[in-house]
Amino acid sequence: LSAVIFWTVFRFSNVLGYSSNDAKWWSIAFLFASPLIWIVLSPKYGYLPYEFSVLFTLLALLEYLGKKRWWLVGFLSALTFLTRPTAGLVIIFFALELFFSQDKDKKRSLFLLILPIIIAGFLLGGYNYLRFGGFLEQGYSYQMVSNESLEQARSYGLLRPTHVPGNLYYLLFAAPQPGFRDTISPVLTFPYIKADPWGMSFVFVSPYLLLLFLLRKLDNTDRHLLFASFLISLPLLLYYGIGFVQVGYRYGLDFFPLIFFL
Repeated sequence: LSAVIFWTVFRFSNVLGYSSNDAKWWSIAFLFASPLIWIVLSPKYGYLPYEFSVLFTLLALLEYLGKKRWWLVGFLSALTFLTRPTAGLVIIFFALELFFSQDKDKKRSLFLLILPIIIAGFLLGGYNYLRFGGFLEQGYSYQMVSNESLEQARSYGLLRPTHVPGNLYYLLFAAPQPGFRDTISPVLTFPYIKADPWGMSFVFVSPYLLLLFLLRKLDNTDRHLLFASFLISLPLLLYYGIGFVQVGYRYGLDFFPLIFFL
């Protein structure tokens, strides 16, 4: 999966006009200078959905930049939704792009784009109902939490504004921790710093994203990327889990391909 993601980012960069050498470095950055690095190096079943959702999102973006077969963009977005429902909100970006496009048969194209994700919604809702007795319940309310800190966090609510400051901190500000030789002294031991298991800011994990602050002129596509990323981030910031254990802000992978595109 990681190799396929590498190839997809490489093709994606080529389509955007980058040379093969630059595309190679963008691919390396996407895998190893992003929250994906921990998932690539820690192949646990709980992390598998992130690689799938990132791949499906990238493939949908690649199709959007190429032939723009809206039924295929919708189908890939539906696969993203079935893997990570929050990441599936990428459909908002494509819908906005289509709505403001010069497509001659806009209504038909919108129907072809949205139909797969509607079907996916019914499939996932039915699956949830069979499993947990509710169309919107995905099992998070019943999840057995082995970490005492996470259990305490969930006691404040599954999705609550209370969790927004903590999520924002680990997304935007959290730094690496000092690697102490023992639990008492301030003496450090090699390699002197270590990753915070609760996550670290994109400033440290993906410093190239600081280039976003140099953007001066935003076109419609840029605004649509930002708007979709914002909507995707809302339920993530309200969630109690933070993403522990991780390097970088793992939940941010749901909108990371859009920010990477920007």
